[in-house]
Amino acid sequence: RYDGSRYEGEFKNNLFDGCGIYYYHKDKIYLGQWKVGKKNGYGIFIDKNKIYIGNFSTEKKNGFGMMYDKKKDNLYVGFWKGNIQMGFGKLFAKKKFKFGKWKNKKNAEWFSSNDDAYNYLNGEIIDPYEKETDSKRG
Repeated sequence: RYDGSRYEGEFKNNLFDGCGIYYYHKDKIYLGQWKVGKKNGYGIFIDKNKIYIGNFSTEKKNGFGMMYDKKKDNLYVGFWKGNIQMGFGKLFAKKKFKFGKWKNKKNAEWFSSNDDAYNYLNGEIIDPYEKETDSKRG
């Protein structure tokens, strides 16, 4: 292709179909299943800051998948709909985790966390040891 991207894999009716690898022109790779020229089925998408492993449906993350975000240093494992975290999932970040239900990429309801490390309240992460340390100083 003229932009430097290329595809290696199966074709059907002159479209990507079956298993294949698409090398994008800007440090992105998709390895997985294709249907009628679109990412569809199980695949792995890698760019310079994120890795997604999971299901796709007509080019979008749909169903169960995992995404590691290098910039945020976190891992989301759960359900997706139309490229957005939607449904049940678990977020692991810096030795902490949260399990809950996502809606439109934001957490709608927390069910559990490793409370020894932190609590989540009104959108803020609260360190339970902070008060204890402050009271010992006072």
